[in-house]
Parts: sequence; C-alpha cells; structure tokens
Amino acid sequence: GEHDWAVAQRRACRMSNRLASGNRRDVMKFVAKRLPCTCLKKLHRAARKKVEKMGKCIACSKQFPRSQLYVCTGCMYVDYCSRECQRADRSCHKSHCHSPEVK
Repeated sequence: GEHDWAVAQRRACRMSNRLASGNRRDVMKFVAKRLPCTCLKKLHRAARKKVEKMGKCIACSKQFPRSQLYVCTGCMYVDYCSRECQRADRSCHKSHCHSPEVK
C-alpha cells in the first residue's frame, strides 16, 4: 500500500545518498547484489572486513564513520556529524523533511 511505497522511497533515497558520497563499500555492495558474478561477491565480503562504513555529513560535507553520524529522526534521510551541523542546516532541511515537528 501507500506505507510500503513510502518505505521504498526512503530506502532508495538513502541508498542514493550513500552511493553519491563515493563510499567504496556501499558501491561494491550495491553492484554485488545486482550482478550474478561470484568474484564481486568475494570482493564485497573482503571489503566488509577491511573497509569501514562511511557516511557524509549533509551540512559540512565531511566524511565520518557511520557510527559517529546522527540521522535526522524526522525523515531518516540525512546524516549530521554534530548538533551544530544539524542546527546550521535546519533552515534548509526543514522544507524537505517529512517530519511534522520540523516544519
């Protein structure tokens, strides 16, 4: 239904953000899941052990380990490295956020 479509849209947006940030691990995972090539799957398994999950702060555009980023709880789309970056981006983000509290 409508809820399933909204979930699919959120997942697609989140994945496009990760792929756009140039994170090698996410790109390998995306491609390995979609191509029937065992060599890509082996590369992805090896990268999972060596390459840290990275993300980009939407406000300052710096890359950080994903474990250090905070996600907007309203839309679950964007990541921030700190409360300061979240506050600095609030005026720009609130028009795109799906959370009723932010608008």
